[in-house]
Amino acid sequence: MKGRDITVVVAEDDPSILAITVEFLEELGFETLPALDAYQALGHIMRNDVDVVFCDVDMPGDSDGIKLAASLRHQVPEIQVVLTSGWMWPGKGNVPKGCLFFRKPYNVEEVAKSFVKRGLLARL
Repeated sequence: MKGRDITVVVAEDDPSILAITVEFLEELGFETLPALDAYQALGHIMRNDVDVVFCDVDMPGDSDGIKLAASLRHQVPEIQVVLTSGWMWPGKGNVPKGCLFFRKPYNVEEVAKSFVKRGLLARL
């Protein structure tokens, strides 16, 4: 599998989950920019050419993954957003249109297949 020169911001407040997610995305061939909260993620987005944001729903501070995703869908709609959560399953109306959602622990193969469907991976 090979990512197509895609940069992914990985926003996750749990350092161990962040490290695992970064590792699996890099193994798929993506460049990753890790962030421990939505503000770090926004910093990466402002300073880099970002294609995908892979973001936890429940993060510390006053900006969670849903708010970040909604803001990105409105301001930078070309960035694809993937939301994840181990604690909640957002209602259909809570996930901004066009965003993917994976419940933790997510299946790496399922994520990869979704990325292939969206043209982010060349093949499985």
